[in-house]
Amino acid sequence: MPNLKLGGITALSESGGVVTLPAEVIGGTGLTTTSVNAANITAGVLPADVTGGSGLTALGTVTSANLSNTSIVYPAGHLNSITSIVTTGQGNINFGTSWGNVNTSYYKWDLPAAGTYLIGGIYRARQWTTNGFCKCRLYDNTNSTAIGYSDRMMLEQQNGIALNVCTSPIWKHTAAGAVTLYLQGYASASGNSGIQNDTNGYNECWHVRLY
Repeated sequence: MPNLKLGGITALSESGGVVTLPAEVIGGTGLTTTSVNAANITAGVLPADVTGGSGLTALGTVTSANLSNTSIVYPAGHLNSITSIVTTGQGNINFGTSWGNVNTSYYKWDLPAAGTYLIGGIYRARQWTTNGFCKCRLYDNTNSTAIGYSDRMMLEQQNGIALNVCTSPIWKHTAAGAVTLYLQGYASASGNSGIQNDTNGYNECWHVRLY
């Protein structure tokens, strides 16, 4: 990672995943260490271990221009989250013939900050003796809008038989800030078309921040 220019501060240099702070930053009664985890420098904002406590009160922010040609790798657990749905009380959830939220308590993603995320789910799709199909999409509840081109086909059958299969839709989504996304469902025919959740197969929503 190249040096990060910070106005009157000489530079921040990084080697082996550790940022070394210059003398202007660590002198006096301020910071007592020069080691700052490089992965904590996110999206243009200096981390708390640089600006917080009784040491340095503020350095402002690092703009995206200061971070050009920089690849920051986030360690395991950094802004990542797995949300599992393991309640048998939900049972069958039939989709309607117009788009609607599946369940806002369990089938959702709470993205904590701006960034690009890989979003996915593992769902038991069911088409129970009903000809037609069911599909899902993402709905941005924070901004009250469906996310374009997020429709994913889950299951279709035209033989009047009962089908129950595992589907794993995946999306890549870029968020401008913290946001809550809901899973929405749609069925071509009402009744017996949607998802199921019990001890034979639990559903799960998950997301991982890429950068």
